[in-house]
Amino acid sequence: MGNFWNTFECGRVPDDFKQIRADGFNAIILIVPWAHLQPHTQPIEYDQTILGRLSYLLAQARAVGLRIMLRLGYLWENAPADMTTYRRYQRLLTDPQLQLAWQDYLAKVESVVGEDAQDCNFFLSWEDAYWPVLRHPENLRPEARIKYAQDIGLTAYIKKRFAFEQLQALYDVTADSYDTLPAPTSREKLFAEFALFFDREYIEPWILASKNALVHDIWYEHRIDPDVFYGDGWQDSVEYGSYKTGSSCDVIYYHPKIGVSGAKPLSADEAAKHMQRVLNGFRPFNIHKKPVFLDQFNFKINNPKHPDFARLADEHVPRLLEQLVPLFKKNLIGYGVWGYRDWRDDKIFNGAFELGLAGWEGTQLIMEGDTVLLTAGSELKQANLPPMPFVYIECLPLPGETVLSISNGVCTEQQTVTADTCEIILTFAQNNTGKGPLHINCLQGTLSIRKVAYYSHIYSNGMRDINGAASPILNAIARFNHTLAPNLPTAAHKQAALPA
Repeated sequence: MGNFWNTFECGRVPDDFKQIRADGFNAIILIVPWAHLQPHTQPIEYDQTILGRLSYLLAQARAVGLRIMLRLGYLWENAPADMTTYRRYQRLLTDPQLQLAWQDYLAKVESVVGEDAQDCNFFLSWEDAYWPVLRHPENLRPEARIKYAQDIGLTAYIKKRFAFEQLQALYDVTADSYDTLPAPTSREKLFAEFALFFDREYIEPWILASKNALVHDIWYEHRIDPDVFYGDGWQDSVEYGSYKTGSSCDVIYYHPKIGVSGAKPLSADEAAKHMQRVLNGFRPFNIHKKPVFLDQFNFKINNPKHPDFARLADEHVPRLLEQLVPLFKKNLIGYGVWGYRDWRDDKIFNGAFELGLAGWEGTQLIMEGDTVLLTAGSELKQANLPPMPFVYIECLPLPGETVLSISNGVCTEQQTVTADTCEIILTFAQNNTGKGPLHINCLQGTLSIRKVAYYSHIYSNGMRDINGAASPILNAIARFNHTLAPNLPTAAHKQAALPA
């Protein structure tokens, strides 16, 4: 997701969107990183190429009758900018220029969508501010946490709420004054006050300022995971804030790990009951007391960083979907999945050369359409990347034998490519640290490269593989979609509907 805007292949978009529609979906969700579209904030400047790609996606979606939902301000991107989206969120609370830049970014996106467009919805997510602001102190030294608390206004907020002796007694604070009070980590009791500050002083003003910058309504995805925990025991809490900002719809997300400990896979019946518990848990915090939008329905996630997210075996998915039909119809206005097609955790900028050679360095490089031609002595490289274990190269060798030397800045491997090779997948040792360039050197022969990916693993939400081939689960999803929206004119009509 971090390199979507610079790496997606325009030529594949029309067929992808037609396939999404044929599988019974009537909308797409696009993530829109702030710093990628607006790389400079003082003065405010936009990447016109990326804005053009947004306009292109909107046109292609509309051509096949797909609605568009935009998650604005998405946190993670690997695009060059004066300040990452992560850093901007940290300073947004206290920096008037960044506040102005944020509102201008929203207005710019809306101008591309069309202010009067009826086929588009915007939403913000708790996650995009949560990690850079509320969870930022986790790995900071105590002196850095003291400064951070003062810089963002947390110290002043706590000073207004508590006499210092009262603060010490309530939250086991060991500091001897407000001036030596560090921003708490999530293992400290004072984190409860930090979360309250975050919700009241950051999130609510952020939502309100965002609404004021747009003609469209803007929705908000609430955090529904347990939020505060002390020592070895969890204290469950949904966000403190009520966020009564006039938005017309609440947004939530779901994965089977929420509120469940242990790695034992769930059965379909258990997963359905758990979904009911998640919805029931949110109900007291549902501002509008009406159906919500579920923007991430994650029933199966292949993520080695979080192996317990994938808690439902494939064979249980059809049965789960059967049971969720009445639950979804009653509680939701719609749902989305996080990842329609499997994708690599890719760190390369402009991996499909859609932006020419932007982001790349090298010698003797020749662009031929959407490919890069390497000849003997050519070097293609991208600098300042974390060493990854896997390199993927989609290529077209010319007659004869081609020899490549590929390095991740720590290890170097030699690869021989024959005329019938169309892809290379190279594995490096996985104990690498630091950052270094990815080097591809052509030692012999000639090679045409269409795409490069540099990654640690492949994510999957269980529907289509990285090449677009359907999984068995997808048939069940298509039937599920048709049952939820039987009048939607898609190929899903050809599937037998699930029992209501």
